[in-house]
Amino acid sequence: MTRGGSDYVSSSAKPVGGSGQEVFYWYYVRISGLLLVFLALLHLYLNHIQTDVSDLEYDLVIERLTAYPLLRVADFLLLFLGLSHGVLGLKALIDDYVHKPTERLFWLSLLYVVFGVFLVAGTAVLWTLPLGAN
Repeated sequence: MTRGGSDYVSSSAKPVGGSGQEVFYWYYVRISGLLLVFLALLHLYLNHIQTDVSDLEYDLVIERLTAYPLLRVADFLLLFLGLSHGVLGLKALIDDYVHKPTERLFWLSLLYVVFGVFLVAGTAVLWTLPLGAN
């Protein structure tokens, strides 16, 4: 079956053609999405099921991150994978709908700058929290 002069490929198929970078993005979005499900479930369990929401305060979060350093790694992965997964989705939209090279450059540049700012700010907050027992 052809659509628009090219062979139709379902969205569940593996990527065909394109650069190696596009194929990497295709796999990355799917793998990061799967990891995000588990990281989000862990986050929800720790902050909304194991802990009474009325008891969830800054000191409790600091105590947890200090007592269990792997939680910092999990939170960083949640931050990085969530941001990068979203950025790649927005990049795909920009690539699909913005056709003028100057406009595409503007929107992609803005997207990458916002990604960088949020990643640096989130990482700084997460990794500059006090280490060791309070």
